[in-house]
Amino acid sequence: MIGVLVLSLGDIWMLIAQVFVICLGMFVIHPLAASEVNHNARSLGGFINGLYVLCYYTGGEFGA
Repeated sequence: MIGVLVLSLGDIWMLIAQVFVICLGMFVIHPLAASEVNHNARSLGGFINGLYVLCYYTGGEFGA
């Protein structure tokens, strides 16, 4: 959220900092969310993990 808010400042260095913060947040949230999904889905762990990865990358594709 911090990276998105910094976007409104308009300076190129702020834009670079914003992209860095957003990427850092995504690198942190991806393994945490995947481990949470695997922890909560005990019997269908492989299927649920594959579904999570599919949704994650599909959302990234549409977001890009």
